[in-house]
Amino acid sequence: MYCHAADVVGMDTPFINIKDTEGLRKELEMLKQFGFKGKFAIHPTQIEVIQKAFLPDPKEVDYSKRLVESFEKAMEGGKAAIVFEGNMVDIAAYKRGVNILKRAGLRK
Repeated sequence: MYCHAADVVGMDTPFINIKDTEGLRKELEMLKQFGFKGKFAIHPTQIEVIQKAFLPDPKEVDYSKRLVESFEKAMEGGKAAIVFEGNMVDIAAYKRGVNILKRAGLRK
């Protein structure tokens, strides 16, 4: 939370039990809930698990593409909020969508 407020990417320290892949997965889920965006690996076998955990879900990416496109069209018309797929969307939701696309490697 503090990292996000300071525009800093929150990273966690390594999970030291290199044979406990399930424990690593559980910890990664908790870290994502806390807002972490990455974790250091202490062993090569952890890299794929960590990368996969922090990639956005394909459905989330698809939704974000549509949301960002719709919101950017609305901003061109001077709007600061829209109804998108039945939900009110404002600049905060737009920025969240852009961040998801960045994490997916679809935006810079």
